[in-house]
Amino acid sequence: MFKNRTKGVELSMNVIITAALGLLVLILLAIFLMNAFGKTNTATKCDAMGGHCQAGISCTGDYPILSPWTCSANQVCCTKLGGG
Repeated sequence: MFKNRTKGVELSMNVIITAALGLLVLILLAIFLMNAFGKTNTATKCDAMGGHCQAGISCTGDYPILSPWTCSANQVCCTKLGGG
């Protein structure tokens, strides 16, 4: 009679432990993916591409880098040709 009760408890403990390990794996995977996307996001910023953000829709004395995600709204990413 007592053995049947312990089998039920063991089964539920196994399920809880398996679920906890699965949740831990999902959390680690989410952290890994957020880090990967964070690094990609910094690579598409204007500074990383050798430019600077300038207010307006055109660059004064510089040339625009045509990427809408490099600067915030109402700004354009500008750079000098030849890195000078």
